[in-house]
Amino acid sequence: MSPSDYTSDVLFLIGCWEGESKRYRVYNIVEGLEYWNYSAEVLDFSQCGDIVDKGLRPRVVVFFRAPFDPSKRIVEVLEYCRVNRIKTVFDIDDYVFEPSIIDTVAGVAELNAAQRADYEWGVRAYRSLLFSCDIATTTTRLLQDKLSGLGREAHIVVNSVNVAQRSLADEILAAAKPKDGPVRIGYYSGSKTHARDFAQCAAAIQAVMKRDRRVILRLVGLLDLDESWLPFAERIERAGFMPPLDMLRDLAACDINLAPLEEGDLFCEAKSELKFFEAALVEVPTIASRTQPFAAAITDGQNSLLASAPAEWEEKLGRLVADADLRSRLGAAARETTLERFTSENAARAALVAYGLEAPVPAKPRSKSGLKIGWIVPGLIIGGGGHRNILRAAYHLERFGHDVRLYFSDTTMTEAELRKTVRKHFYPFEGPVRRFAGRAEGEDVMMATHWSTVALAESVQSQIGEIMYFVQDFEPAFYPMGSEYILAENTYRKGLYAITSGPWCAHILRRDYAMEADSFRFPVDREIYRPDAGDGAARAKRVLFFAKPEMARRCFLIGTMALREFHRLRPDHEILFFGSGSAKQHPQDYPVTYLDIVPTINDLARLYATSSLGLVFSTTNPSLVPYEMMACGLPVVDLNRPGNEVNYDNRHDIALLADADPVRMARDMAALLDDPTALADRSARGIEFAATFPSEEEMARRVESLIMERLARSKPANARRRAVRN
Repeated sequence: MSPSDYTSDVLFLIGCWEGESKRYRVYNIVEGLEYWNYSAEVLDFSQCGDIVDKGLRPRVVVFFRAPFDPSKRIVEVLEYCRVNRIKTVFDIDDYVFEPSIIDTVAGVAELNAAQRADYEWGVRAYRSLLFSCDIATTTTRLLQDKLSGLGREAHIVVNSVNVAQRSLADEILAAAKPKDGPVRIGYYSGSKTHARDFAQCAAAIQAVMKRDRRVILRLVGLLDLDESWLPFAERIERAGFMPPLDMLRDLAACDINLAPLEEGDLFCEAKSELKFFEAALVEVPTIASRTQPFAAAITDGQNSLLASAPAEWEEKLGRLVADADLRSRLGAAARETTLERFTSENAARAALVAYGLEAPVPAKPRSKSGLKIGWIVPGLIIGGGGHRNILRAAYHLERFGHDVRLYFSDTTMTEAELRKTVRKHFYPFEGPVRRFAGRAEGEDVMMATHWSTVALAESVQSQIGEIMYFVQDFEPAFYPMGSEYILAENTYRKGLYAITSGPWCAHILRRDYAMEADSFRFPVDREIYRPDAGDGAARAKRVLFFAKPEMARRCFLIGTMALREFHRLRPDHEILFFGSGSAKQHPQDYPVTYLDIVPTINDLARLYATSSLGLVFSTTNPSLVPYEMMACGLPVVDLNRPGNEVNYDNRHDIALLADADPVRMARDMAALLDDPTALADRSARGIEFAATFPSEEEMARRVESLIMERLARSKPANARRRAVRN
């Protein structure tokens, strides 16, 4: 295949969604691949049949912790990959592909018969897929050796820290850490199966706590403590599982991090270095067991400490508790090691080598002054004006040097299809394009773009800076008064800052919901929409109606009734419906020309510049249509409803704001067309008004300035919220 035949460079199929492994093995690598200018997408393993059904052709398919499960069409998918020369990769981060060691794994003995049977099936199913793939990738030297021993080509792709973690760590380290007070020892256990690991250092911790009452033990995760810990109960802090960025904040509050593992246990020897490098990111030194991965990452006494026997654990723990300068020195060196070896970019580079892809070239440098901005977008409609407005802002913000990401919700399209559609039908956006999967990347701002996306943004609030609301219409009015109306309306009561398309929405949100809201003007491309777009052709006796019967707010019925009366009054004028293919499904009893969707924007501008009058209604926020008509010198007729004058500079001499009674509206239209002077005045004032509208870039600059100003105002409040969370 030629490069243009590929739908993406790498497709990841996630077979295990429990825990954080998918972050290290998939999403961090995806982030790194994007840094190196490679495209990647992610699917649940249950969707692997989509590869065949949708004809996806990535260069590489990576199965992360996925089993050989015929019910998920794995046989068909593997054959499809073979025929289409798509490389297949089995990725694993634990020693869970060897049936002979099952009885030695901590926690297996606690499983009931059904659970054990499931576990054994999983081990054998992993092993089967391993033998079915072209190569394997894994996390540690031991796992690489075990995979190679089975005759498989195996490569190490390390676990890593992502950009969001690094950005947060920079922010944390910028604030001075108190030097006095307790010495907090942290152990982040995860599951209960780590009890035997914790036993490696338990006696040492108790001995140090007995000698020094400043010492506090902080346990995060699930871990049972026996009665020997009762004397220390008042100095033991406990917390449950927490999101990754919250855990990083929690780690930063510790002085020492513990990473004990049961030495000599094959399963433990296969564990990666992540307990070292995540603490190191916030300059917290670690005492770790002497497993091969820890020994390779830690130079004992230089960037953290290694320990084996209980006496060594006690001696080294005591030394770190007593010496704050040593903790500081080791922590700083540990951070240097992490940034040199364990970044998502480094992990992705190793992955590219393993996959046999070309030597990577770094993407354009990330702007140090730019913001990280995410947009949650509901679905993707080709030709959708709302989607174009969102993607216009995102595209230009990216051009301005910001790190912009698109998260799509409520869609069945793959990430490759979404990326292709955005670039082909909207803008040549370069940043990450993903399906929203309940995670964020530490964005400074997450933009909710529809009422249904507000809850999604709130679900990742602990991982981001601030949620802002990109409001393009009064969305409750899209529904009858009922559940959806109220749910949509409730999003305006959440205290979010709103950036609205046009002044009308901002006016409504401030007036009725006491929201803080600012607006930008709709952009008009005056190189396309201009009075001479008709290339000198005279204006025909033609009235255009923006006819969208599928949208109640476009008042299709009022328009058709007014035009019936208008035809009776002026039968010499052509009546043309455009804007929707569904209009012709509502036949009229007077002559109508149906244009449906106009082929190109240049054709649309020509139509505007060669017609006599444009009829465009919206009972909520207007679209770009009336302003683009005005830019072409076409007088506009809209509804005379309270507040609608806001959309026309609070004036009544630009658009003809006609009586909503269809008969009166038709008479007003006929009277305007019968008065050449009044018609010319409306046309001239419309051209002047449209000339005040921004270009696309100017509109995006306005959005950028509103975001920056809001962040500047809310920074102290955000800092207080982070302090409370910590």
